[in-house]
Amino acid sequence: MQKFVAGLSLLGGVLAPSIASAAEDSWDGGYAVNAERRSGFVASAGIGFGVAGSEGYPNDVSKIDDPDYRTTADPAFGSMNSFWIGGALRDWFTFGLGLNGFGAKDGELTTRGSAFILHVEAFPLYNLGGKLRDLAFYTDFGAGGLLIEGGPEKADGGFISYLGAGSSFELWRLGHFALGPTLGGVYTYSQSAHAFGAFLGFRGSFYGGP
Repeated sequence: MQKFVAGLSLLGGVLAPSIASAAEDSWDGGYAVNAERRSGFVASAGIGFGVAGSEGYPNDVSKIDDPDYRTTADPAFGSMNSFWIGGALRDWFTFGLGLNGFGAKDGELTTRGSAFILHVEAFPLYNLGGKLRDLAFYTDFGAGGLLIEGGPEKADGGFISYLGAGSSFELWRLGHFALGPTLGGVYTYSQSAHAFGAFLGFRGSFYGGP
């Protein structure tokens, strides 16, 4: 019996290092990947200028689709601003929640829209290296409001759906900050009104890590 116990102890002493080594080399689900460009908390703000147009009716069932109450704002010079906070799960993927707003003025007509959004952003060319690691494509989904003022009667989109998409390029990196140009478009719609816009702008982002 003593020889059997001694044999087990010897076998354990031989196998233990091998088992520990195998555990260290096993797949960990990818959670031990070291970030190179982005990780942790993210905060981003941007501003852009471009064109936007809209069309709508008062948010009244009796007036929707009635030409006498329709307000149409042709595409005109406008601006857009955005802010969101969230996290970077990988160097190539970030997401967050925020607020987007845009507006334009066509003569006497003024379009104003805003929405709470879910922002999803990816850097699909990250593995190619170089500056391609900093080229992003994003989408925004949300809901908010839309007003068109200056027509026969104020057009009101009520509770609108908001869609946005675009691209950004983090041209400069200063410590935890990344700065660069953006290009994007928005479309908002409801039963009583809709609006669209395209904007070229500038964005600054803060990354908690690496």
